Amino acid sequence: MRNKFLNGFLVLIAGLTFTSCIKNNITPLEDGIGSSFITISQAPENKIFFTPFSDVRTVPLLSVRRDVASNAGLNNTMTVKIEVNSDSVKNYNTAHGTKYEVLPDSLYTIGAGVTKSGNVFTMTLNPGEFEKDFNIALNGAKWDLSRIYALAFKVVDPGGLKVLTGTNEVITLLSIKNQYDGIYSVESGNVQRYTAPGVPTVGDALNGSLAGNPDVTLSTAGPTTVLVTNLKWGSGSGSGVAGIDNLQATVNPATNLVTMKALGNATLTNMEGKVNRYDPATKTFYMSFIWNPTGSVRTYEIVLKYKGPR
Repeated sequence: MRNKFLNGFLVLIAGLTFTSCIKNNITPLEDGIGSSFITISQAPENKIFFTPFSDVRTVPLLSVRRDVASNAGLNNTMTVKIEVNSDSVKNYNTAHGTKYEVLPDSLYTIGAGVTKSGNVFTMTLNPGEFEKDFNIALNGAKWDLSRIYALAFKVVDPGGLKVLTGTNEVITLLSIKNQYDGIYSVESGNVQRYTAPGVPTVGDALNGSLAGNPDVTLSTAGPTTVLVTNLKWGSGSGSGVAGIDNLQATVNPATNLVTMKALGNATLTNMEGKVNRYDPATKTFYMSFIWNPTGSVRTYEIVLKYKGPR
């Protein structure tokens, strides 16, 4: 458990064996100024990725913090209650096209300092303690690698303090990184834009070679699916590609063929006559796709080679 105390200095503890979007922004106290708030540090979204493991590991799902208006306000014992909100997981899946399931109770036990009654968890902050983690002991041996899990929480009792808008709810997403996850360098590629089918744009600075473009990130979105981010237009323009939000690549493990889709643009498909594939020997993706085929057509071909973990 990470408990932070304000004694004129901060002790920062690091060294988690997984990637987690944990925030540690601390505002110094000024006696008698402003209001006191309860916040969830990772709100609204906390993504935690693991490499496969079979032991039991301590995982901080979230951190509850009291931002108090004075040092005197820090010297009280207070309790905060947060409630599990399963509907938020369903809503997240609908909005993002994902398949997160509520983390089953059988996969974890609650860490010290947290008690549960029904769907409500109670956390106690002791005098001098302004932030406390909600930890669980997660059993990797029971994890089904074909599934991704999530838990969503909402502050329902801030212990007499105010709730800071936008920081009272969080969804924590728990995933095992798949084998394609990582940072990839752009080896080669080309992009072409059209004003209409068969009519390429003229004098378009966004067309051309992709060689030398910035690295691309492939993030786990399922057992064999990755989210593709940081794609740029051609000719060294540096401009990000828009209109294809939630671009995903799914690998068929039996054939290593790749299917492209964009949850934010249903017209995006593999380019006809091109082979989209993954080469496991060199950890290289060959992607060719097209979108807006009946209007302002865009074609994009890119070769990505694994560079390192993200």
